[in-house]
Amino acid sequence: MREWHSGKKRLSVLKALWQISPFITSKHSVPKFLRETKIFNRLNDLELLIFSKFLHVRKYQIGEKIFDEGEVAVGWYFILKGSVEIKGKYIESLSNREFSSNVLERLVTFGEAALVDEQALREFSCIARDETTLLGLY
Repeated sequence: MREWHSGKKRLSVLKALWQISPFITSKHSVPKFLRETKIFNRLNDLELLIFSKFLHVRKYQIGEKIFDEGEVAVGWYFILKGSVEIKGKYIESLSNREFSSNVLERLVTFGEAALVDEQALREFSCIARDETTLLGLY
């Protein structure tokens, strides 16, 4: 009985580890997704694999808030699936020439200021427009 119980624990640990793997996010692997982005398309497979281990999968439903304007900026995001709408005073102040759309879609990254300034504040609010999967670097 004890062996079965310990084997069951090992199985649950393996299942948990499998569920946090960056390779089960979609039918495409995270490193393959990263290769499609402009910023990472020159990295080799090993570099992409290593970087993907630092990314966290976050899923949002339609209309769900990702973050609010004025919050402390935490995380750089990559849109793996879906789209997000950005709103706020900063966005409204931009002319049409500088910023033609407030919708960001697959392969776009946003929130990079959080990586370079730990006191940065979000300049806009971000809301999922549809079922959206983001990869976050925190």
